[in-house]
Amino acid sequence: MPSNGQKQQDPVIICPYLYDWEPAELQRKFYLDGQHGCKLHFFMWQDIARIGPELAFESCWNQFPHQDVILIHSDMSPMPEDTSNAWYDSLLAYRDALPHAGMIACNLFYPTKGADEPRRVQCAGGQFRDGGITHLHGRVLEAADEKQDGVPRALLEQTRPVKWVTFGGVLIRREVIQACGPFDRRYKWAYVMDVDYCLEARARGFQFFQVPVSLQHEESRTTRRVWEQEPELLKYMGANFEIFKKKWQQSIGSLND
Repeated sequence: MPSNGQKQQDPVIICPYLYDWEPAELQRKFYLDGQHGCKLHFFMWQDIARIGPELAFESCWNQFPHQDVILIHSDMSPMPEDTSNAWYDSLLAYRDALPHAGMIACNLFYPTKGADEPRRVQCAGGQFRDGGITHLHGRVLEAADEKQDGVPRALLEQTRPVKWVTFGGVLIRREVIQACGPFDRRYKWAYVMDVDYCLEARARGFQFFQVPVSLQHEESRTTRRVWEQEPELLKYMGANFEIFKKKWQQSIGSLND
């Protein structure tokens, strides 16, 4: 951490992608050619070998060994009303306000098709329940006492500790990466590796916070296309969860919500 009031270095925004058309789409969605895009240090990297999102993140963050990183997926974007990349300024403000936080995560929402469509949360913080992995998601509830499944708006407006964070729309301090090192190579391709990394960080004393900063996320746009084209990759999903369960079974018991 900087000392004596020294300003922290701006983080690098890491965004792996698969398809040639995605950089242009990201440039448009994040206004990278405009006034409010100049402040974003985007690093896009094409996963030609299809090593998977987590290993792609690792390959990228190793190229910036002294900077914090923000992880963005190619199917993410600012909220429709955020035309100035205010999400980025807010996330950096929370980094300053939460010096004890190892990872700081945004609330992720599904894109809506129209103004009348209810807003739905894709992920607003990771949990463990009955020995399994889950997360806050569902329709945004305007009243905390609504008798429906979903996430109360009041909760989304809070800064709160969570058990794990999804590796998309999240700021990770360099100290976490230095302490945890590379991803566990027993896992293959995709899925559950971000939760595993969070537990590795938790075991080293780091904390995770969900903050009231919003981004849109289509969810699994690229990974879905990959396994639809290469269905043999699906075998890794079940295998990864089995590895995770055996590795963390005792720890998860103490983290159940």
